[in-house]
Amino acid sequence: MIVHLLGALVGLACFWGVFLFITSLPSVLVIFLGRHRAQWRLWELSAFVLPYWTWAVCNLIDCSGKSLSNVAAELAWLAIAVPAAAIIRIAVGPRKWRWHLSAVLIGALCCLAICLWAFVPPLPE
Repeated sequence: MIVHLLGALVGLACFWGVFLFITSLPSVLVIFLGRHRAQWRLWELSAFVLPYWTWAVCNLIDCSGKSLSNVAAELAWLAIAVPAAAIIRIAVGPRKWRWHLSAVLIGALCCLAICLWAFVPPLPE
């Protein structure tokens, strides 16, 4: 049981590395182009951590016959959503409630991760 769990965690950590690479490329470009419009805080980097690990914990709890096709499809949607959240954050710009919006966007990304896990049916390999 413990060996299986450790193997799963190592696999999920590898997928997280790929997720970070794929997500960071467009996000860095978006953040760089919008750097004068929005001020960023260090805690907003949790948008790269929390949604993925929310999805990963859901998969550890119950993967219900899901395959690697599910991993690819679900993480692709999640990887598209992270830069989209950065675009929304930049569009709002330097307003008074921008930090609240960042927290709401990160929460929405986590909710999207749960919805992807819950509503994407098992795909064929």
